[in-house]
Amino acid sequence: MASNIITLERPPLIYAEEADYLSVNLHVFEVRFRKGTTGYDEIWKDGRQVVANVRWLLKDSADKQVGIPQSIEWEVIDAYTLRVKRFYTDYLGTDFTVVYDCRSDDRVKVTVEGVAGKSDTFNLVWSGSGIASPSVIHDEDLKRLSCFEEKIDRPDVAFDYEDVYKQLGDITTVEISGSAGAWKADFGFNIGSFSAGEQFRVDPTLISTSESDSATGFNHQRKLVRLSNGTLYAVYRKQLAGQYQIYVKKSTDNGASWTDETRISTYDGMADYFQGYPSIVVDSSNYLHVVWHGKATGYTTYYQIWYAKYTTSWAAPVRISTYDGMADYDQHSPSIAVDSSDYLQVVWHGKATGYTTYYQIWYAKYTASWATPVRISTYSGMESYHQSYPSIVVDSSNYLHVVWYGSATGYTIYYQIWYAKYTTSWAAPVRISTYDGMADYDQYEPSIAVDSSDYIHVVWDSLATGYTDYYQIWYAKYTTSWVTPVRISTYDGMDGYDQYEPSIAVDSNDYLHVVWHGKATGYTDYNKVWYAKYTASWVAPTCLQATGKNQWPNARWSWYPSSNIPTTRLDYIFIEGTASPFNIYFDYLTLPVGWTGKISGVTNPAKVMGVDVANIAKVKGVASA
Repeated sequence: MASNIITLERPPLIYAEEADYLSVNLHVFEVRFRKGTTGYDEIWKDGRQVVANVRWLLKDSADKQVGIPQSIEWEVIDAYTLRVKRFYTDYLGTDFTVVYDCRSDDRVKVTVEGVAGKSDTFNLVWSGSGIASPSVIHDEDLKRLSCFEEKIDRPDVAFDYEDVYKQLGDITTVEISGSAGAWKADFGFNIGSFSAGEQFRVDPTLISTSESDSATGFNHQRKLVRLSNGTLYAVYRKQLAGQYQIYVKKSTDNGASWTDETRISTYDGMADYFQGYPSIVVDSSNYLHVVWHGKATGYTTYYQIWYAKYTTSWAAPVRISTYDGMADYDQHSPSIAVDSSDYLQVVWHGKATGYTTYYQIWYAKYTASWATPVRISTYSGMESYHQSYPSIVVDSSNYLHVVWYGSATGYTIYYQIWYAKYTTSWAAPVRISTYDGMADYDQYEPSIAVDSSDYIHVVWDSLATGYTDYYQIWYAKYTTSWVTPVRISTYDGMDGYDQYEPSIAVDSNDYLHVVWHGKATGYTDYNKVWYAKYTASWVAPTCLQATGKNQWPNARWSWYPSSNIPTTRLDYIFIEGTASPFNIYFDYLTLPVGWTGKISGVTNPAKVMGVDVANIAKVKGVASA
């Protein structure tokens, strides 16, 4: 029987500039941002005004409004996202900005940041007036103000302050007044006490803070996973009594808020020593697996590789760097992956008996127990040079793919990017940093991913011919052989600034997504988070985090399990700030939705008249067989 394939594509966001306001249509509702000093927004739905006046206010301890709205500006991030900024000042030193991230078919994310002009305690107030709905309900359990039309079960529009509530604590004030058709509501949140000149930021996507400005590094590891039930887990390091420890934190609302911060570096004595550079995966049973390097009782001189597992609770860590002599030498920076049998695969760099002078790349596997590590950096001469920071993936055949940087025979002066593959045994490494001149400059920090065709994708930062002064982001692909690398850090002026630490992900349509940090024309004060996408070709990079200093972005991705493959959005975490404590933030980028349905019981990828459905973003009226 013939049937039609329906459209499953997310609609693009619609915006238009009018004389007095900017209209942003998110399809679920429309926001009209009033220009100039009027300083308020309107909410519309289905051609009618739902809320006439919406404002974010900053108030001091005397309940006096601080700051006068000045202007708005906006930036188109992509076809599905637009960012609006409203600027305020009190002309006495208090300046702040309300940032609205408007995403198609989604709620508006609001961030407030600024500097206090005086020493005081401040409240942030959401104020809505002229609410036209007949019924307004404040649900304290859901942390939501809902505006209902008559005989409609779902709210017409809602102010969901769950994010702010979880981030900042209890609401300080709740005031609802008026009557049907003219309601007014004010919700106040205490955002803390600040000294004159002190910067502040209110952002519900804050995961945690750390004393390290690289708490979400390095890029060869993964710091974020998604379970099949949608729960997100992030892993990072922060200090406990002066020593860095490993922590995880979870989100059950798609990253809007984060709870249950848990220290997992609990082996005897670990609290007294540095623990760092964790990597996380999730398996098909939603069990979590984390590896990192650190010291502990019995291993107080040299860093070792440790592993911890979560089923219903976190088990005590175990040491997996067990090759002969490893206890007497440092082991560093593990990367972990899981295969379709839920077997664990871990790589790292370290020294051991027989390899006591230079770091080598080691691999260990867990099936029913941890196997003894084996050395995989076996290209001629590698034992005489450092090999560092390996990144690992597993493909659909459960073959392993590892990249790292190091020196070897023929390449003894500058680090190169190397690749090794395991099928039934480990193949000899091959050099993939083959762009002109790369042999004459150091290559660093590779990140690897694989697509549904088992093609391999690698990004790293390096110098090369034509780019000899500042590190750039490079990409190489393997289909039946390795292609020549291409430079993807092509935003204006990027060749005049260093670009570092790329992290790569492949979505369910086999499109590529890369994030990194660096500077460019118009963004020269601090490092920013940048993003480049490949569909049929590489798109010019865009700046994802334009305000302040933002570094060490890390994208969520793994081939197994499928719940961790990006579909409708690219999730990532990053570090923000210029001084300790630094902020660990979560954010995401909306992705176009491709075909995810079935044709005659065949799931994606399928073919319609010889065309790969996985490569079709929008299909209409095509009959199945």
